[in-house]
Amino acid sequence: MSLSSSISNQHESKCLLPVDAPLKAILFDIDGTLCDSDPIHYYAFREMLQEIGFNGGAPISEEFFVKNISGMHNDELCHVLFPDWEFERAIKFMDDKEDMFRRIASEQLKPLNGLEEVCKWIEDRGLKRAAVTNAPRPNAELIISMLGLSDFFELLIIGSECERAKPFPDPYLKALQELGVSPKHAFVFEVWNTHRNLMVNVHKRKLLENNNMFLTFSLFLFPLEQDSISGIKAGVAAGMPVVGLGLRNPEKLLSEAGATFVIKDFNDSKLWTALEELETEIHA
Repeated sequence: MSLSSSISNQHESKCLLPVDAPLKAILFDIDGTLCDSDPIHYYAFREMLQEIGFNGGAPISEEFFVKNISGMHNDELCHVLFPDWEFERAIKFMDDKEDMFRRIASEQLKPLNGLEEVCKWIEDRGLKRAAVTNAPRPNAELIISMLGLSDFFELLIIGSECERAKPFPDPYLKALQELGVSPKHAFVFEVWNTHRNLMVNVHKRKLLENNNMFLTFSLFLFPLEQDSISGIKAGVAAGMPVVGLGLRNPEKLLSEAGATFVIKDFNDSKLWTALEELETEIHA
């Protein structure tokens, strides 16, 4: 082994993100990664399920939402929530719920802290980028548009439009294929979106002048025991390092799920240290 290759290998082994030089692409989950949308999903499910008498007419708990709903795509949820219903009836309910989500999201969604700076860093270096999600396409497109990222993402991959959705690697592998990038030259931002207890207080107030409904959310996140970790599993199975967006979740749980390292948001100093380490290799 030459001295130069030995030094290179030593450098790569110390990098926070084990990406082969040069870095060529960064892939993002959407829900909980670009923005914290779970409180809105929880509210929409709670209201609509109560309306149809689900759970004896009692509102679903945060724990039920986390264990049985969060992170799953709608085809799966039809069978989980309504095993005795015809699929057409169940999917109609899911479509109506997504309509409610989009109505609320159009007023409430905000980007996670530091997202704008990370996107600028990526754009300035000419890296390829894709959004990869299990969310329905209309939701994904709305979120991307509201956050001003329609021109940022070159590609949007929807799990239900692949042969298999997350936790299988298919959506991420499809994104890599369409971008023309090897998994060795890319990494993923993924949320820990189902190992948490979502406590949401929703306060309603009507604006008398137009009778619109606005919602104010208070969000507190606490860990739960092992559950679905579809996004992190999908990224790891696709052969890429995964940076976990932990919000208020314990770092240990995300690391055990397969995340290379964990950040609270896009302002986290650990992320920027990792990006600085990759800086000199981007154009290698």
